[in-house]
Amino acid sequence: MIMRAIFSLLLLSALFSVQVVHAGLDEGIAAFEADDMEKALVELQPLALAGQVQAMTWLGRVYAEGMDDPVKAFPWFLKAAQKGDADAQTRLGESYAEGMGVEQDEEQALFWFEKAALQGDDEAQLALGTHQEEVLADNAAALGWYEKSAEQGNPDAQYRLGLLLLGEPGVPRQSIRAWVFLSLAAEDDVDEAPEARDVLELGMNQAELVQAKQQLHEWKMSHP
Repeated sequence: MIMRAIFSLLLLSALFSVQVVHAGLDEGIAAFEADDMEKALVELQPLALAGQVQAMTWLGRVYAEGMDDPVKAFPWFLKAAQKGDADAQTRLGESYAEGMGVEQDEEQALFWFEKAALQGDDEAQLALGTHQEEVLADNAAALGWYEKSAEQGNPDAQYRLGLLLLGEPGVPRQSIRAWVFLSLAAEDDVDEAPEARDVLELGMNQAELVQAKQQLHEWKMSHP
């Protein structure tokens, strides 16, 4: 009976600790989103120092985005990335790619982008696709990453995917799919997407447009 009571107390204590951590994390994120960086630091810093991975990533964002201090942000992104946080891995890749808080290093940027992309991070997938297309001129490889990101609703990936599907080298032309993804990007206010879609539409016949609009409807129904 005594052991059972001790176990119950330990379990209750653990559950209480988890609730406290989540409450602090939620408060910190809310403060960040309300542009109250002082409060965000108060809530997130103790959790990050205690090893809470999400708090590390958000603390990095407080420094990078809220306080314009990429040097202080970098080690927190690194710590969280090393612990497997996909968002931190993407932000670390961006830090290396742009030389923010660390010396620019394309190899390291790609290393962390790939780790995040393989975990399904849409921004990392977009970054890898962009590198494949613009640096390596491997449109077929870029297509695969853009498709993964676009399927998650990333509007920039949808735009780039739509352009590739117009028939860039190494990618067969698929006008109907191109129209669908350019339309999705246009609806998310990607600047050049409406014009690209409208130009494409001029060369499509009525049957193709009907099919394209049907596919757009089906895509939206399957991606609520």
